[in-house]
Amino acid sequence: MNFLKTVIILIFFFLYACSSNNDVDTTNMPDDLLFMVGEIPVTEDLLDYYAMNVAQTSVMELSDAEREMLLSGLVQTIQIANDALNKNLPIIQPSLQAELDFLRIQSLAMASYENFIIENAPTDNQLEALFADNIDQFSSDQYKARHILVETEDEANEIIRDLDNGADFIMLAEEFSIGPSAPNGGDLGWFGPNTMVAPFSLAVQAMDIGDYSDSPVQTQFGFHVILLEDKETGDSGTYENYRDELTNLYQQGLLGDYLQDMALAYPRVDN
Repeated sequence: MNFLKTVIILIFFFLYACSSNNDVDTTNMPDDLLFMVGEIPVTEDLLDYYAMNVAQTSVMELSDAEREMLLSGLVQTIQIANDALNKNLPIIQPSLQAELDFLRIQSLAMASYENFIIENAPTDNQLEALFADNIDQFSSDQYKARHILVETEDEANEIIRDLDNGADFIMLAEEFSIGPSAPNGGDLGWFGPNTMVAPFSLAVQAMDIGDYSDSPVQTQFGFHVILLEDKETGDSGTYENYRDELTNLYQQGLLGDYLQDMALAYPRVDN
């Protein structure tokens, strides 16, 4: 994640952490509190989040010197974010406030989705039944891919330019993808030619192992940049061979049901 986006996310954190109470009660500070920067608590969790986004590693993996350097960077970032708050920039600049609001919405949506998946983990019997129902699909060629899903074609083209310039696909997926696979670097696991929507599937079948999309692939979900990591010629296979793919297929079905339930529970209200 680039430095500017880290600052924006931290502004978002500070806005919502402090909006309900401008007076900081130090008696109710988190157990992992390290120190305060002004009225902002710096915790181990916040430092670890910062490490994962700036250094792409857990703070536990850093040396003492690296930890101190990262901590110094976090303090500087907090000071910059505090300056934005003192100047009321989220209010002065509507586009920044909109980005902060969307980051909060996106974080909550991802947490809700991940919790739903955990609470509805498939049993062996469910996966075996799914395998039996889709045996033809699993006897066909199989593909292992990652993707980066974005909202606009311009965003997808910019990602392709970054890849052309040597950027890491997984890091770009974690930072920019709006799909549920983003935390896993866009990993889709193994899937058959009929698992994905047609434009996505056709694009994958035309690719060579190790290639990424030379142009955005549009589906009803947005614009995809795809990386084909591996492929195998189809055979009869067994249930155990396709356990990961079956899990993905099961979760895709769950997601569809979940989204439909949410649409019914929270219908859109037009003014």
